[in-house]
Amino acid sequence: MKVNVKSLTKGDFSLENINFQLKGGEILVVIGGTGAGKTTLMKALIGKLKFYGEFFYKNIDLSKLSNLQRVQHIAYMCQDLSENNSTIYEECVNVRTPFMTWTETNEDIYAIEHILDILDLNKIKNRSLSTLSKGERKKTNIAKALCQESPIYILDDLLCDLDIKTSNEILDFIKKKIRKENSRMIAVVNNIDFAKKLGDNFLLLKDGEQIGYGEKNILTKEKLEEVYNIK
Repeated sequence: MKVNVKSLTKGDFSLENINFQLKGGEILVVIGGTGAGKTTLMKALIGKLKFYGEFFYKNIDLSKLSNLQRVQHIAYMCQDLSENNSTIYEECVNVRTPFMTWTETNEDIYAIEHILDILDLNKIKNRSLSTLSKGERKKTNIAKALCQESPIYILDDLLCDLDIKTSNEILDFIKKKIRKENSRMIAVVNNIDFAKKLGDNFLLLKDGEQIGYGEKNILTKEKLEEVYNIK
């Protein structure tokens, strides 16, 4: 998988010259301060924002596909879960719809139940989204993305509102899942310790520009101070 965002403009903000590659089984963690362009990049990759450049996966430029075609390749988790009266289970079924026949198969049911078990959501799977705590909403949002079993996962603000124990458990599961599926993941993680635990490679953004890309050794004290504008 190869991404080249040559330019993207949204109001007064712009992204320029963002380049990275991702092999099967690898996780790229995006790091940056407030306003760095992390969410803008995520929205560009899922087709919500148009950009000049390419997003190639298996010789297909995903940036040129329709939304319906793109969802066959990408599972996306936005920063927050929209509040409605659907249950947790219904939300997970709905995101698998593009991959399902008219009704859920045993494979669909197993995939959903397995994710809900791992995230400790099975016992509350019939509760509506409007009744959930912030942590439960975040876990449901993660479950929705992982239930899609896509070749590419794009997760924005992955661990927000989760405690340390839950975050570590989710990171362990995600790493195993990506390796097993030989899929690819791009995730925004704001906690540096968690970012280091999850990522194989790291993309550092500041003011819409790429100021670092590589393995864990690029996460030096000096580089992180530059990312977060710490003097």
